[in-house]
Amino acid sequence: MNNFTRISGAKLEKVDLIYPDEVVGIYLNRKFVKMETDAIHLTRLDKNKNQFFLISDKDFDFEYNGEFFNSKKITIEAQTPTIANFMYSWAYGLYYNGFRKSSLDVLAAIGDKALIDSHLASFTFDESAEHQKKLETAALSTSGRLLDGKAKPNYLPAKDAFCVMDLMHLLATNMAYYMPFHKLADDYERIGKKTEESVSYFKYADEPVITPFSDFVYNKDKANLSLRNKINGVVKLTPSAADRVNLPHEIESHIYRNHTFIKDGRVNIKHAMVLMPEHLFKTIQVKKKICELAKVDKAFVTSFGKERGMKYVLVRVNFNKLPVINALYNESVTADILFNLVSDMQMFEYKQKYINYYLDKFNDNATAAQKKVGIFEGKTADQIQVLTDHGLEKSGSYKGVDKTTTPAADCDFYMARSFEFSFKGMKAIPKVEDAITIPAGKKPTPVIQMMNETHESFVKQAKDEGIDLGKAVVATRDFLNAQLRNVKATLFKLRGALCAAKMAKIITGDSFEGFKVDGTDFTYERDGKVLIMSMDREKVYF
Repeated sequence: MNNFTRISGAKLEKVDLIYPDEVVGIYLNRKFVKMETDAIHLTRLDKNKNQFFLISDKDFDFEYNGEFFNSKKITIEAQTPTIANFMYSWAYGLYYNGFRKSSLDVLAAIGDKALIDSHLASFTFDESAEHQKKLETAALSTSGRLLDGKAKPNYLPAKDAFCVMDLMHLLATNMAYYMPFHKLADDYERIGKKTEESVSYFKYADEPVITPFSDFVYNKDKANLSLRNKINGVVKLTPSAADRVNLPHEIESHIYRNHTFIKDGRVNIKHAMVLMPEHLFKTIQVKKKICELAKVDKAFVTSFGKERGMKYVLVRVNFNKLPVINALYNESVTADILFNLVSDMQMFEYKQKYINYYLDKFNDNATAAQKKVGIFEGKTADQIQVLTDHGLEKSGSYKGVDKTTTPAADCDFYMARSFEFSFKGMKAIPKVEDAITIPAGKKPTPVIQMMNETHESFVKQAKDEGIDLGKAVVATRDFLNAQLRNVKATLFKLRGALCAAKMAKIITGDSFEGFKVDGTDFTYERDGKVLIMSMDREKVYF
């Protein structure tokens, strides 16, 4: 704990307490707490309670009403109630001044479970204000302290504790696979509305579903982390319709189902069946014994490993034994990093809009044959119609037919924490036509100026690769589709990085350092642009 000094016994009407820049001063009376750097100047004191605390990690000189002191020479120890007053006042002052993680560290040192939980649950502006009131109450009165008793040791994970995010990284980078429908797997708890079809033409393949952990899916706005499971099968066409257009009765296809491991910053899948290399199993067990070897499907596991040139094991992983994230993830998140991520995302979203614009132009001018891609390539118009009537997309995936979603009134719901980042005056993306056709002499808005710069760069890239974006030829189509795939992949990575940053701050209860309060939002200004961060809770029905 940092050194602190208590000065008491004075009944003066005026106090001048001056100390070095690296020292923090706190004044506490019956009605308020005040935390200041450099000095505390008061003209009136409380009649019954006046406590002054100076905080530093080294010895220092200070001045009190014209008298000079050195902290090292003050040897009187403060009593336990005074120390408690100091700790709660410090936690309040830190939180009030935006140092949320430091405030949480003080609460952890106190061990006040109710206030720790309140800190971690505070997300929106109003919730943070309510938690701040609780801290102030605890600083001013013992009636606001330890309302839920003392927290157990290690109630908060260690700064470098092995966590779910660490585990996910190991699984994703070491050829591990998720088996969502294994007979030993827990039933999955859906987090969204249930969707049903009046009739389904999709038939599941008789094979295990195996999903690489590298197929992460981050939610754009929420603290969710999922895996996208590809499930193979066939679409059974109606025999009469298939025979009429000379198509086979079965078409190979697949569907996608997301399984969310982290929902709103909490573990959603507590146990999972995982195929992993034996060396990875040993690495994880050294860090934390969370894996239990499964004694089933040994022939399948052996064959699976031989195909990949290494020994594999099938294990049941207990995610519930780990904290979701640790404090180290916070250290890599700064306002500058967030600014760069959002700026890069904005640029690629503009590029994606231009690519789609040119794809639409291509489709307006292309022949029917040039438009056909994927499983539609080489098919007649009647054949394509039969395939789409049976829920097939050009990618070969099955999207379903006549889907219905359970109405919100018939669903349960939970309140999820939602983040949104945008640049001031640049939240909405204008139509491409509005950006391209600006009247001569009219100054473009900042967002249109950026869109035009992105457009010029894209046109130059196409020209350098010998592509005329105005021509409806196969080379143009292939170039645009390749660019669209690359842009989507880049946006996926950027959104993933932004989601990880959000998750780190949400789960650890920290604030985004560098942002300033602006009404109910937070802002960060750089390079003539203002990044706005909005936080809220929204209903998610399931």
